[in-house]
Amino acid sequence: MVAELEDQPAIQAEMMTLLGGIYITLGRYDDAARQLSPALVILRRLHGPVHEDVVRTAELLATALHYDGRYRESERLLREVLTARRSLSGTESREVGEALNDLGDLLHSLGELPRAERVLRLALRIQASVAGEDSHAVARAQRDLANVLRDRGAFEEAETLYRRSLAISRARLGAVDPIVARTQNELARLLAETGAHGEAEDLLREDLSVYAVLYPSGHPMEGTTYRNLGLLRLREGRPLEARRALERALDIYDRTFAQTNAFIPRTERFLAEALLASGDPDSAAVVAARAVAHLRALGPSRHPVSYT
Repeated sequence: MVAELEDQPAIQAEMMTLLGGIYITLGRYDDAARQLSPALVILRRLHGPVHEDVVRTAELLATALHYDGRYRESERLLREVLTARRSLSGTESREVGEALNDLGDLLHSLGELPRAERVLRLALRIQASVAGEDSHAVARAQRDLANVLRDRGAFEEAETLYRRSLAISRARLGAVDPIVARTQNELARLLAETGAHGEAEDLLREDLSVYAVLYPSGHPMEGTTYRNLGLLRLREGRPLEARRALERALDIYDRTFAQTNAFIPRTERFLAEALLASGDPDSAAVVAARAVAHLRALGPSRHPVSYT
């Protein structure tokens, strides 16, 4: 259908952008990038770099690249988006806050925690001012800032932000929603580290039920939920159950990612830990070697130090 619209480039780009956004929702990030990248080329040719349609497609492409593990490509695009958003709507707008949030989340994935924290605190301040304290934009900024604080070891502030974010999202979206599920996943990670294992498990089990309803064909976030369940089992000293959860996570990643993603060797790392703890050092060595091979194949730009 898209090919039939070659003599109508604006409509072609619109359809490709729509399809790319759907692929992002389904967790098919590589497919999303394949649609959004040529759409962005078309739109830039039609409108130049500073235009709402151009920036909206660039934001989606940056998201697809981020979750496909193409971090530096995503960062370059997000910085262009931020410049364009400031030109279109000023420095203190909701759109600029969203662009800052996207950039801060990406910097977190790159493991650049101090920079990520600064950017996300700015995003949160802007969104609280222009969108309101109980807005979705504030809930998102709170969650993403909490992710950084958790990984820096600032557990108390992180937990406060997670719970505020979750309360807003649940009130606005209900229980069966991917945003709510993601926030619960992140909070469960924190609770696994701080010893609140029962609540962490309840949140992860609830997420698995939600993903079964929302994505019956599978989704990478289902894999991440099993990975986090595996991490919880490791913290509980239950390595055999950790192994089963982590193997399930890797199976889901294998089915839902089009190519090797950094989530895979990170999960293999924890699986090797579980195997070693369960008394199977030979299998642990095999899995660890596979993780190293995957990291080398990805290259340093696609496996930063942060393991989120």
